[in-house]
Amino acid sequence: MDNHKEDQDMADNSSDSDSSMEDDTQQEEITTLMKEVQESPYKYDSHVRLIELLRSSDSRQMLTESRETMNKYFPLSPTLWLSWIRDEQQWAETDEERQRVLALCDRAVAEYVSVDLWLEYCQLAIGGLAAADGPARVRAVFERALTAVGLHVTKGALIWEAYREFENALYSTLQEAGGEAAAEARGRVTALFRRQLRQPLVGLELCWAEFEAWLAADGAAPDANDKRNYEKALERLETLQPLEEALTEEAEGGGTVAAYQQYVRHELTDGTPARVQLVFERAVLDNCLSLELWQAYTRYLDFELRPAGDVTLAVHERAVRNLPWSAELWESYIRAAERAQLPLERLGRWVDEGLSNGCVWLIDLVSRALVSGLQTPADVLLVWLAWIDLYRRRLSSDGRKGAELMVSMREQFNKACEHLAQAFGMDGDPECVLLQYWASLEAANGCLGEATALWEDILSQGHDKSARMWLQFLRLVQRFGTAEQLRKLCARAMERTVDWPESVYELWAAFERERGTLGHLGPDGLQRGSEDAGEEGGSTGDVERDSRTVFLSNLDFNISADRLRQHWQSTGEIADLRVVKDYKGRSKGFAYLEFTNIAAAEAALKQDHSPIDGRPCFVSRLWSGGERPKAFKYNTGMERNKLFIKGLSLKTTADTLRTKFSEFGPLKDVRLVTLRNGYPKGIAYVEFEDEAAAQRAVEQTDQTQLEGSTILVAISDPSKARGGAGAPTGAGGAGGAGRPRPDRPRAEELRPGGRRQQTAFVPRALQKRPDQAASGEPAAPPKSNAEFRNLLLAKKD
Repeated sequence: MDNHKEDQDMADNSSDSDSSMEDDTQQEEITTLMKEVQESPYKYDSHVRLIELLRSSDSRQMLTESRETMNKYFPLSPTLWLSWIRDEQQWAETDEERQRVLALCDRAVAEYVSVDLWLEYCQLAIGGLAAADGPARVRAVFERALTAVGLHVTKGALIWEAYREFENALYSTLQEAGGEAAAEARGRVTALFRRQLRQPLVGLELCWAEFEAWLAADGAAPDANDKRNYEKALERLETLQPLEEALTEEAEGGGTVAAYQQYVRHELTDGTPARVQLVFERAVLDNCLSLELWQAYTRYLDFELRPAGDVTLAVHERAVRNLPWSAELWESYIRAAERAQLPLERLGRWVDEGLSNGCVWLIDLVSRALVSGLQTPADVLLVWLAWIDLYRRRLSSDGRKGAELMVSMREQFNKACEHLAQAFGMDGDPECVLLQYWASLEAANGCLGEATALWEDILSQGHDKSARMWLQFLRLVQRFGTAEQLRKLCARAMERTVDWPESVYELWAAFERERGTLGHLGPDGLQRGSEDAGEEGGSTGDVERDSRTVFLSNLDFNISADRLRQHWQSTGEIADLRVVKDYKGRSKGFAYLEFTNIAAAEAALKQDHSPIDGRPCFVSRLWSGGERPKAFKYNTGMERNKLFIKGLSLKTTADTLRTKFSEFGPLKDVRLVTLRNGYPKGIAYVEFEDEAAAQRAVEQTDQTQLEGSTILVAISDPSKARGGAGAPTGAGGAGGAGRPRPDRPRAEELRPGGRRQQTAFVPRALQKRPDQAASGEPAAPPKSNAEFRNLLLAKKD
């Protein structure tokens, strides 16, 4: 007996121990998840798992806070809302707490149009029936529910039936007393029957049978109008049944987007606006991550239905909460807010948020768009353009123009440029769309000097050899500037462009035909313009000086010239350092570094991608003439003495790796791969002196732990990752952009030293034929008149 008791005690102790271990494990997971959602708040699954764990614990306050945190970043599904509402209802003891539950219901039905959520809301509202105005409050909730989901073909009848049951219960309490109150109560039930029978809902036949029984209890029957409305609703239901069946079939196959699109098209041609809107709501409920459905829905509201502004904006808000990474949805939201004539204060105003990158941000709608997880620089640029468009139109409508308008607009453009530069560096706006837009506004508002300065800035960012960019600049000056300004710029463009200089020449020639004098079209006209531009711009450059100069890019925008000198002085004696700045004196993130000798410049080139204050500095040659720099390129083949490591903790340093891997053999180099802003990417390369050491390191470190992370280690072989060698140069990977146009002369034919003779204003008799100059055969002797005559007679024969 004692042995049995001891065994039972041991079993109880073991059970308690197991339970304690499970609790510890769960608490550890909760702690990890809380840290994870704090550092990465857009991880949806982490939020869901954290809430699931907290529901099974006793941490009521932490559960509520976690739900609020998740809802801050994501709309909650109806299932998540229902679990939240039911938990709060279970805990509610006072009237104040019960009111908070109803407020929670209001939040829930505002995020998704769900029959289940509305049914729960109505049932909770009935719980407050005892209040003085209880019946009126309950009816108000039911009426809102009917407006939202009363037309739902397959589930709408649930709301109608619950509403009738509520009114029938009130009638039952008054039936025995009779009188006017009882008659009114019975009339409300009858009215609900008639309203429901006009809607094409599943279960309509049963509703009709109940209606007949309801009237028969009072010695009445449905009238002709009741019968007609019921038959019309049945006929309408028959046309909708195939669409509902298609939804069911596609749902079983894993998707309903196509079926809903067909449903929407049907309702647009044969339905009412309320029905169209409800189908859209059902579609986005079942496919909340479908961009095309949200875009179709918002377009319908914006340009076809045109409801009150608050209704449209509410749908736009829900769209961007479901797909915060969609720049297109943010753009349409900003434009919808403009159409609704929201004040600028609700759209954006400037404040210092004290963010980690020190940038000045927009708050409210636009600021949310910019920090919502947009994927690419193009997405961020699209949002900025939408905001600047809105801002310009709003100021113009207020009567601002000219210099007064540009004072305000410059601030917006500056903020946009700073944000893109801080976030993406030179990749933020590679085509300088913002600067071109800015320059056009400056010129259109009488500030050509500022516009010209902006275009000089654009050209300095690697576009000075692009004929397309020069043509944009030239057309702007042609429209707003003087003839002399245009001539000088055309001459500069002819000297600088390498891809299509003849297009610049054609613009210049057309301008001179329209505006020039006979002297401008003479043999020295265009050539004299080129010479004037050459004198104004100075020589084409000192080749020896260029060979001593390197180009530094991807610099921190706050780095000083002194800091750069300090970093590079160990490489060689510095002759000159020029940090390129904009017209306000702010760094543009690149610089020119001139050494006193070529050897120092060559040494600097070997330090390409080396970090300066934690940010990789790109070092390249200073190229002149028509030459173009080649992109930095690492070895693309297998390197058996070099390891590729991924899965590193973002806190891992080069010193840590050096310590870890030096035990396998002498190291040549350790390189952490970083983003342009210097932040680590979690991958690295470690190069050994010999292959054997690298192989030992792979065998002993692959799939091991380093600073809390499991690392993957392999021999470096970039060609394997790319699936083999890349396409050969000039293979047409960019749509054939590198191929010469058959109807245009090659660019090198127009350059000094290989320049094609300009013959637009030369008599034909003086022009050399290209085939004569190019052919190696002697030219045929000229034919006499008699020979020509014999040729013609031969043709007639």
